[in-house]
Amino acid sequence: MLVLLSIATLTYAVVPANGYVAQTGQAAGVMVRMRNDPTPLAIAKAGGQPGLSAQTVAEMKVVAAAELSFKRTASLGTQVLNFSQPMSVADAQAIAERLMTMANVEYATPNLIFKPMLSPDDPRFTDGTQWALNGVTAGANLPAAWDITTGSNSVAIAVIDTGYTNHSELNSTNFASDGYDFITNTTEAGDGDGRDSNARDEGDFCISDGSNSSWHGTAVMSLIGALTNNATLMAGVNWNAKMIPVRVLGRCGGTGDDLIDAIRWAAGLPVSGVPNNPNPAKVINMSLGGTGACDVLTQAAIDDAHAAGAVLIAAAGNETMPGTSSSPANCNHVMAIAAHDLYGDIAVFSNYGDKIDLSAPGLGIYVATCSSPTSYNCDNSSAVITESGTSLSAPMVSGVASLLFAVNGSLNNFYAEEILRNSSRAFPANSTCINNCGAGMLDAGAALALMNNFVTPATEVEISKDSGGDVLPGFWLGLGLLVLGYRRFKQCAWHAAQKQKSS
Repeated sequence: MLVLLSIATLTYAVVPANGYVAQTGQAAGVMVRMRNDPTPLAIAKAGGQPGLSAQTVAEMKVVAAAELSFKRTASLGTQVLNFSQPMSVADAQAIAERLMTMANVEYATPNLIFKPMLSPDDPRFTDGTQWALNGVTAGANLPAAWDITTGSNSVAIAVIDTGYTNHSELNSTNFASDGYDFITNTTEAGDGDGRDSNARDEGDFCISDGSNSSWHGTAVMSLIGALTNNATLMAGVNWNAKMIPVRVLGRCGGTGDDLIDAIRWAAGLPVSGVPNNPNPAKVINMSLGGTGACDVLTQAAIDDAHAAGAVLIAAAGNETMPGTSSSPANCNHVMAIAAHDLYGDIAVFSNYGDKIDLSAPGLGIYVATCSSPTSYNCDNSSAVITESGTSLSAPMVSGVASLLFAVNGSLNNFYAEEILRNSSRAFPANSTCINNCGAGMLDAGAALALMNNFVTPATEVEISKDSGGDVLPGFWLGLGLLVLGYRRFKQCAWHAAQKQKSS
């Protein structure tokens, strides 16, 4: 009736239109949690515990047989140490395991380096080139959803990425006041002052590997909430989106400790030294990642954010490998999104497998970008280009999730996730996505139609792809019959249309 489905250095670069980039995972250092820390739990979770002493760091260097320097304290009672230079995840894991032999170390894990994963009157929509939003074979069927709602600016959508730029397709008036820059390393941040309340994208170019700035956050936000029905350029999923840029990716990427703090802050949870988020997100988009398992600390931050009511959505990754190897998409309580093409086949670069929740368009997608892609700074642009990647599939799902909350602001995040999965469109016959891309293809119209007929039970129950929960049989019967009835209705409508064509 209903199927309950259940992230590590992820390094997915934005995928250009002529191909995709897969990079080797690296770690900047290790994250350590100490035993018997007397700091009260609430203070430790926010990152307010004392830092490591010079003596403790010196002892760790000996045990680790590596050069370590103390960086900072972070959320969840975490102490962050840097290597003298980035190293492979395997080498970092070996160091973490040596540190865990110390009696006063409860947990140690590599601090992964994360990188980007790359019926309105707007011309790119009306001429059909924005196929991903239309109701074609594998499009996300947004026109049917827009008949019900075009979104609400009362629903906050956190975009954990490279930050924002001033672009003609983005209403940037809220970005500077509502977002936050979580990059602690001043060189990576590029703005000279590390963490601050300005989430402006200062570029994520990397001299060491010769890459230009991607303006990835701008691309992601344009898919979620480009200014729509304004007769210019492109359309977005949510016409009234309130997007909160949360910057964690800077020059040469970003690190896991900053991502952990950003996830908690985005969900409205306290982070030491940072003002509370005045607009806790109902939806958190993470079009980024690294290669490896979901570590305990990242999982703890995600668990807290999910318990606070957020839907967390992540790009599955662009390395053509099982999704179990891509973090944070492989964490529990995260919806992992694969990419499919115009015909409903899996995109050649997309990760796949049991960890995937569903798929969304990800090949040849129109997005906003900088007018000069090779520049280090970008502002006042009005350029759009086509790009590809699971980075672009995830924000389409995030945008549709925000439409669900626009219809019902009190919707439980577990139910929102189930609606997205169970309203998905079946893959075409013989599609390479079958058994590889989750429950089906994103269908915004079907999700909103199912939402319109959805009645939240009087008692909230946990539904997850990870562990299920105590769910009353009546709930399963009611929701199951609703889903089956809706799918039967779509099937009958399709057969009627085919019969009319043949006659």
